[in-house]
Amino acid sequence: MKQIKLDDIDKQIPFGVPDRYFDELPSIIQSRVATKPEPMFSMSWSWKRSVLLVASSVMIGVLIWVTYPSKQYSIGEEALSQVNEKTVETFLKNSEIIASDLINENNFANTNSDTTIVNQLDISEQDIIKHLEGELSEI
Repeated sequence: MKQIKLDDIDKQIPFGVPDRYFDELPSIIQSRVATKPEPMFSMSWSWKRSVLLVASSVMIGVLIWVTYPSKQYSIGEEALSQVNEKTVETFLKNSEIIASDLINENNFANTNSDTTIVNQLDISEQDIIKHLEGELSEI
Protein backbone atom coordinates (compact mmCIF):
# COMPACT_ATOMS: atom_id res chain seq x y z
CA MET A 1 0.00 0.00 0.00
CA LYS A 2 1.27 3.35 -0.98
CA GLN A 3 1.62 5.99 1.73
CA ILE A 4 0.41 9.51 1.05
CA LYS A 5 2.07 12.54 2.51
CA LEU A 6 0.06 15.62 3.35
CA ASP A 7 2.42 17.86 1.44
CA ASP A 8 1.75 15.91 -1.74
CA ILE A 9 -2.03 16.46 -1.63
CA ASP A 10 -3.48 19.03 -3.97
CA LYS A 11 -4.59 22.01 -1.91
CA GLN A 12 -7.57 22.80 -4.08
CA ILE A 13 -11.08 22.22 -2.75
CA PRO A 14 -12.59 19.39 -4.73
CA PHE A 15 -16.20 20.32 -3.85
CA GLY A 16 -18.08 23.43 -4.90
CA VAL A 17 -20.39 25.55 -2.73
CA PRO A 18 -23.34 27.39 -4.28
CA ASP A 19 -23.20 31.17 -4.27
CA ARG A 20 -24.44 32.90 -1.05
CA TYR A 21 -25.06 29.48 0.55
CA PHE A 22 -23.60 30.42 3.93
CA ASP A 23 -25.44 33.77 3.90
CA GLU A 24 -28.82 32.07 3.54
CA LEU A 25 -28.07 28.99 5.72
CA PRO A 26 -29.09 30.51 9.11
CA SER A 27 -32.51 31.62 7.81
CA ILE A 28 -33.12 28.19 6.27
CA ILE A 29 -32.26 26.42 9.53
CA GLN A 30 -34.34 28.84 11.58
CA SER A 31 -37.40 28.38 9.38
CA ARG A 32 -37.23 24.62 9.85
CA VAL A 33 -36.64 24.76 13.62
CA ALA A 34 -39.07 27.60 14.45
CA THR A 35 -42.20 25.52 13.86
CA LYS A 36 -43.87 24.60 17.17
CA PRO A 37 -44.39 20.94 17.84
CA GLU A 38 -47.97 19.86 18.45
CA PRO A 39 -48.74 19.36 22.13
CA MET A 40 -48.98 15.80 23.33
CA PHE A 41 -52.09 16.49 25.38
CA SER A 42 -54.53 19.33 25.06
CA MET A 43 -57.49 20.01 27.30
CA SER A 44 -60.43 22.10 26.31
CA TRP A 45 -62.77 23.57 28.92
CA SER A 46 -66.47 22.96 28.59
CA TRP A 47 -69.59 23.33 30.73
CA LYS A 48 -69.76 19.53 31.14
CA ARG A 49 -66.29 19.47 32.62
CA SER A 50 -67.23 22.35 34.95
CA VAL A 51 -70.34 20.52 36.17
CA LEU A 52 -68.34 17.34 36.68
CA LEU A 53 -65.71 19.24 38.69
CA VAL A 54 -68.32 20.89 40.94
CA ALA A 55 -70.22 17.61 41.45
CA SER A 56 -67.07 15.70 42.38
CA SER A 57 -65.98 18.47 44.78
CA VAL A 58 -69.37 18.40 46.49
CA MET A 59 -69.25 14.61 46.72
CA ILE A 60 -65.79 14.68 48.32
CA GLY A 61 -66.95 17.38 50.76
CA VAL A 62 -70.01 15.33 51.77
CA LEU A 63 -67.91 12.19 52.28
CA ILE A 64 -65.46 14.09 54.48
CA TRP A 65 -68.31 15.66 56.47
CA VAL A 66 -70.00 12.29 57.06
CA THR A 67 -66.90 10.28 57.87
CA TYR A 68 -65.02 12.89 59.95
CA PRO A 69 -65.37 11.97 63.63
CA SER A 70 -66.96 14.62 65.81
CA LYS A 71 -65.34 15.79 69.02
CA GLN A 72 -66.95 14.34 72.11
CA TYR A 73 -67.36 16.63 75.06
CA SER A 74 -67.79 15.49 78.65
CA ILE A 75 -71.30 15.03 79.94
CA GLY A 76 -72.42 17.77 82.29
CA GLU A 77 -73.71 17.11 85.80
CA GLU A 78 -77.20 18.20 84.80
CA ALA A 79 -77.44 15.46 82.19
CA LEU A 80 -76.28 12.84 84.67
CA SER A 81 -78.69 14.04 87.36
CA GLN A 82 -81.61 13.30 85.05
CA VAL A 83 -80.69 9.60 84.88
CA ASN A 84 -82.54 7.60 87.53
CA GLU A 85 -81.04 4.72 89.54
CA LYS A 86 -83.06 2.00 87.81
CA THR A 87 -81.63 3.03 84.43
CA VAL A 88 -78.11 2.82 85.83
CA GLU A 89 -78.82 -0.59 87.39
CA THR A 90 -80.27 -1.88 84.12
CA PHE A 91 -77.25 -0.61 82.22
CA LEU A 92 -74.82 -2.28 84.63
CA LYS A 93 -76.74 -5.58 84.50
CA ASN A 94 -76.78 -5.60 80.67
CA SER A 95 -73.15 -4.58 80.31
CA GLU A 96 -70.22 -6.83 81.06
CA ILE A 97 -68.98 -4.76 83.99
CA ILE A 98 -68.12 -6.76 87.10
CA ALA A 99 -68.81 -5.31 90.55
CA SER A 100 -65.20 -5.92 91.63
CA ASP A 101 -64.03 -3.68 88.76
CA LEU A 102 -66.24 -0.87 90.04
CA ILE A 103 -64.91 -1.29 93.57
CA ASN A 104 -61.30 -1.20 92.35
CA GLU A 105 -61.95 1.94 90.30
CA ASN A 106 -63.62 3.59 93.27
CA ASN A 107 -60.62 2.83 95.50
CA PHE A 108 -58.28 4.12 92.83
CA ALA A 109 -60.20 7.40 92.71
CA ASN A 110 -59.90 7.80 96.49
CA THR A 111 -56.12 7.25 96.54
CA ASN A 112 -55.51 10.80 95.35
CA SER A 113 -57.00 12.40 98.46
CA ASP A 114 -54.96 14.68 100.69
CA THR A 115 -54.85 12.22 103.59
CA THR A 116 -53.31 9.55 101.42
CA ILE A 117 -50.59 11.94 100.27
CA VAL A 118 -49.78 12.90 103.86
CA ASN A 119 -49.63 9.22 104.84
CA GLN A 120 -47.24 8.52 101.98
CA LEU A 121 -44.93 11.35 103.06
CA ASP A 122 -44.38 9.54 106.36
CA ILE A 123 -44.66 12.70 108.51
CA SER A 124 -45.91 12.49 112.08
CA GLU A 125 -48.86 14.56 113.28
CA GLN A 126 -46.72 16.19 115.98
CA ASP A 127 -44.32 17.57 113.35
CA ILE A 128 -47.24 19.03 111.39
CA ILE A 129 -48.68 20.67 114.53
CA LYS A 130 -45.28 22.16 115.48
CA HIS A 131 -44.89 23.56 111.95
CA LEU A 132 -48.37 25.10 111.97
CA GLU A 133 -47.81 26.61 115.44
CA GLY A 134 -44.57 28.16 114.19
CA GLU A 135 -46.36 29.77 111.23
CA LEU A 136 -49.15 31.08 113.48
CA SER A 137 -46.66 32.65 115.91
CA GLU A 138 -44.99 34.54 113.03
CA ILE A 139 -48.28 36.16 112.04
